[in-house]
Amino acid sequence: MPIVAFRGQVSVGGRTFAGTGDKIADFLHRNGLTDNVTVLEIKTPDTRVLGSPYRDGVFAPSVDLAGTVNQVLDQRYQLQKSMAYLKDTSGVTEVESYSIKCVVVIGRVPAARDEKKSLELFRNNINDVLVVTFDELLEKLRHLHTFLWAEPG
Repeated sequence: MPIVAFRGQVSVGGRTFAGTGDKIADFLHRNGLTDNVTVLEIKTPDTRVLGSPYRDGVFAPSVDLAGTVNQVLDQRYQLQKSMAYLKDTSGVTEVESYSIKCVVVIGRVPAARDEKKSLELFRNNINDVLVVTFDELLEKLRHLHTFLWAEPG
């Protein structure tokens, strides 16, 4: 989709009457054609995606991965509740919350087969959150570069 960087370190709502509790998203992106917004949360390449073995051949998601998924879902929830207010007070009209997408960039793909399986089972069964590792993102960029620089035919 045509992505446009909207803002970084964005307050998405959650402020209490005491003036505390703001939820801050790393980035908000918007679709350049529909203005629908995406919440993007980025951790580090060294962040673990899996925890300890849960059962034979099955690994639990790491606390960081599970926490980040909940964090971005809470940011989306706060943004959905606050969008009209934020647009009005900011004077911003080119963002919409039709169906807010969530993206988490975190860690690296594990090496072992059972760990890869556990990661795929977990992230592909999360509703509404796309989990991408740094090495996958780099590989996507390499493939895109190869495709765009390839000779016609």
